[in-house]
Amino acid sequence: MAVSATILNDFAAIVGADHVITDPVQLDNNSRDCYWYSPVLKPQLDEKVGDVIVRPGTVTELIEVIKIAFREQLPITMRGAATGNYGQSVPLQGGLVINTKRLDRILELTTDAIRVETGTVLITMEKAARKIGAELRFYPSTLMTATAGGFLAGGSGGVGSVTWGTLWDPGNVLGATVVTVEAEPRSLTITDPEEL
Repeated sequence: MAVSATILNDFAAIVGADHVITDPVQLDNNSRDCYWYSPVLKPQLDEKVGDVIVRPGTVTELIEVIKIAFREQLPITMRGAATGNYGQSVPLQGGLVINTKRLDRILELTTDAIRVETGTVLITMEKAARKIGAELRFYPSTLMTATAGGFLAGGSGGVGSVTWGTLWDPGNVLGATVVTVEAEPRSLTITDPEEL
């Protein structure tokens, strides 16, 4: 799927030209996770590649990027650090890869909870928590590189799970804010444990 110069310019007007990537090497690198560990997934996913990478720096930019993708009917693949190993961040139909690494702010931190943007790296969260005498309940072996959004989307547990269980056990995830994919994307905050 080719992405027109007009669409690329529309993305650049939102996030800046430096954050719209069409270089084939970078497209290939940003269309992979660790799926290649699997002899089943490797042949199925090796040829999959996105057509453009966009790196929004704010939720407002993210929403505007999604509007364009929806308008142009571009498939969207979200990407954090791509530490998963089953293809969750591989663009199966090409299209737009939204790299979330610039969405990396800690929004709120107490000894009981932390609220972050999707691209926040878990070690950053752990270090911030330790500064106030707290710590994450658990984290994956990819703590040094994994992002909060990627861990929520594809993780389940890790170091500390013997005590605290999985992501979806009560009290581990207190809420999530998601952006819908539609003509006018909405930002929805979910806090009901039954919906998380």
